[in-house]
Amino acid sequence: MLLDANPCAASHPERYYGKIPLHVAKDVVVARLLLNVFPDGVGARDKQGQLPIHKVSRSEDYPPEIAIILLDGAKALGKTVKIQCGAMALDNAGKTPLDFVCEKIAEHKQRWNLKGRIGPLDGRGKHFWKKLETLVKDAAPDHFWQRRTQIGDCKENLPFLIVHYLLDLNCLPQVVIRAIHMYSEQLRIQDGFGRTPLAVAVENKLVCSEVITLLLDAERGYPHAAKTVDCRGCLPLHHFASSGHNQIQSLSKLIAANPEALQTYDGKNGLLPFMLAAVRNDDRETAVDTVYTLIREAPWALVSALSHCVS
Repeated sequence: MLLDANPCAASHPERYYGKIPLHVAKDVVVARLLLNVFPDGVGARDKQGQLPIHKVSRSEDYPPEIAIILLDGAKALGKTVKIQCGAMALDNAGKTPLDFVCEKIAEHKQRWNLKGRIGPLDGRGKHFWKKLETLVKDAAPDHFWQRRTQIGDCKENLPFLIVHYLLDLNCLPQVVIRAIHMYSEQLRIQDGFGRTPLAVAVENKLVCSEVITLLLDAERGYPHAAKTVDCRGCLPLHHFASSGHNQIQSLSKLIAANPEALQTYDGKNGLLPFMLAAVRNDDRETAVDTVYTLIREAPWALVSALSHCVS
């Protein structure tokens, strides 16, 4: 009724915080009505630089369905708007909707049972987990194509692999660890680039050692992934060596899971793991520690490399 009398009200920001009605719409029907009247509302920012999707992601007051409505609305306005107003949109503080929802899930106290498995989420946790899945599904396609330009050809039309994406998108360790327990069957699955979650984790130097240790755990993880080659002919140890990871403890466990990898040349550059670590230029101190560990574990690999170069 009010929108019929004054449709412009849907686009009018209030004085103090710069919010439009869509920022504070906590009812699904109301959110749909506001978007119908003012579709560009998905891109409206308040004085903190936050979109309506930021507000939805950080508060339990908004139903998860509103996140879907907002993201679908952004998608309907074109690819550029989808990216600018989606799960990875930055506010003035550099926070994304995905950041906010991950922080809310991380606040949930993790309880472990006697078998070392993480306990279930409570009602509040499930609320934010639904939003997490919605946001990751929104970010996944754009991230997939961005990675494709970096890595090359890949397989498409694969099932939604939330564990892979959470690792690739640098989500909080508490969230990744919970996802590993919830979707343990995904630890054996290779993504479009042929990577298991272990390969994704060691390729991203921002992933912490606790996550890598869990992925290599014989009971809760899938250590056989250390022997799985991706589409580029690389093993997880190759990715670790070339990524800039500085967790030597994780490196030792990765080597223990597949010692043969120390003498295996990667399919992309034709280099051994210690050579991949040595050619890094962005962090020489880390490279020295990694190279030393790799050669110490397999000194004969150095002889093999020299013989390979001579031949």
